[in-house]
Amino acid sequence: MKDRKEYIVEKFMAKHVLTVSSDVTVTECAKAMARRKVSSAVITARGRIVGIVTENDISRKSVAAGLDAKSTKVSRIMSKDVVTIPPETPLYDAMIRLGQKRIKHLPVVKNGKLVGIITAMDMLRVQPAYIDILSYPLLQG
Repeated sequence: MKDRKEYIVEKFMAKHVLTVSSDVTVTECAKAMARRKVSSAVITARGRIVGIVTENDISRKSVAAGLDAKSTKVSRIMSKDVVTIPPETPLYDAMIRLGQKRIKHLPVVKNGKLVGIITAMDMLRVQPAYIDILSYPLLQG
């Protein structure tokens, strides 16, 4: 196994992040995610991250809640307290952050600008042993 310091987020993050504005509908967002084959969209306004929508948000906060996805704006279902990390973060630390926050997607920000995104699955492909990090908080709470 390589030294932990060699595994940094920047080396494994997706650099082409799907971004949408908060006024698009859930249906439009879901279609964009399907076209790009991604599990999340970062919501932006005036160049700033204002939220994130994941497949889970769409299924739980929209479909299961009985909302009309064709008229509901993503701003209604997005997570607003977005956890971000810098690109030089070690993967191990990023995975700890995911486990602590019980999330699966981390937008990567450098100098206030969105430069990528990394998911739990991205990290597990590199270091499968990190699965224990995600499991630990779930066992505690």
